[in-house]
Amino acid sequence: MTAEHAEKGDSLFKIALNLTVACIIAGIIISIVYYFTADIAIAKQAELNTLALKNLVTEADQYTPVDGKEGWYTATKGGKLVAYIVPAESKGYGGPIKMLVAVGPDNKILKYTILESKETPGLGDKARKSTLH
Repeated sequence: MTAEHAEKGDSLFKIALNLTVACIIAGIIISIVYYFTADIAIAKQAELNTLALKNLVTEADQYTPVDGKEGWYTATKGGKLVAYIVPAESKGYGGPIKMLVAVGPDNKILKYTILESKETPGLGDKARKSTLH
């Protein structure tokens, strides 16, 4: 083994060691940031979900989760059922399209809102702008 070959091996080892240390430090920083912001993110998501429910069925005064059905709600006004709010998901070109759908007591779709979509702006994004007829 020549001195030049040994030097290249040491250099490669130092690069790998530096990269490993940088990755460990980055992982620790990401973990610390996640630890301090996780509760804020959960609270913000709950706030956005409540806002989505209120925008979906504006005439309701109470939104109650349905037991045994994750993401399902009943929307009531003065104790009277106004609508069921159920999650729905469909395939899109850019991935799944997640939405909430308000269904009246007569099983007719009243309104929907798209929660998450990775569709291309323009043609693929028209679902967000269309109305029910």
